[in-house]
Amino acid sequence: MKPTRGRELGNDPSAAPAGNSNLNISSDLCLSRSVRDTAAFLSIVEKQDDRALRPVGFVKEPSKKRLKIGLYLESLRGQQPHPEVANAIQSTAKLCEGLGHRVEPMKLDIDEAEFWDTFIGFWSTFTLGEETNLKQWFGDSAKPEDYLEPWTLGLLETAKRRGPRQCVERAAAVFAKLSAHFEQLYANFDVLLSPVMTNPPYEIGYHAPTVPFETLLPRVLDDCGYTPIYNAIGATAMSVPLTWSRDGLPIGNQFSAWRGGEATLLGLAYELEAARPWAKHHPKIFAA
Repeated sequence: MKPTRGRELGNDPSAAPAGNSNLNISSDLCLSRSVRDTAAFLSIVEKQDDRALRPVGFVKEPSKKRLKIGLYLESLRGQQPHPEVANAIQSTAKLCEGLGHRVEPMKLDIDEAEFWDTFIGFWSTFTLGEETNLKQWFGDSAKPEDYLEPWTLGLLETAKRRGPRQCVERAAAVFAKLSAHFEQLYANFDVLLSPVMTNPPYEIGYHAPTVPFETLLPRVLDDCGYTPIYNAIGATAMSVPLTWSRDGLPIGNQFSAWRGGEATLLGLAYELEAARPWAKHHPKIFAA
């Protein structure tokens, strides 16, 4: 689960670039094998005195509320997912309908090119402190290319070329526009359902730290076609392993809710976990 922006202890939204709390795209929680463990962990690390967010507490059971779920398959790059992924998400949609929820197809109305260009530019600004860190750790003669991976070096060059101030200012405007759009969506839907990744799990090494930036960037943009939007708008989302690829590897199903909607997601997750248990499912081990 990715909690709402600023939900967890230690995550200070004011520490975001330029002190703009709406530009904090990172969050921390845990990766667990059960809904109970995630719910318990969240109840421990969430802030109790945040005026903007009512505490979730320990969600211990499914919700009785039937939800209106918006389903979209097209990625943030305007692409359809791999057929295995599409079939998996459709299977989950049918499961939700079988549980009494209402699922309706919908489409995000966003400028995909603008979003990705803005997100990559903003993301790149987080590498600007690396050169300073390197000199502190290894001396003034330290060169980034001797210590940093191609991916980080590529983002660092992007930030320098575009200008950090311009990247931050653009992100503030674009993310605010996206937040307004999604707030309207969540006024019509309780939850949104989409893939987590555009493609089924890829082989180890496909995103290796040695891959050149020019090669890795399009791979990242293609694969991560659904998750970054929730970092940008600060909404909560979860990946639920309800479906599996032909190779026996999990295909994530992403459910998202508006800010503060963790209890809604956890209540739904308990229900899905009972209907299609996953805790004892382990990927196949392939012999070399």
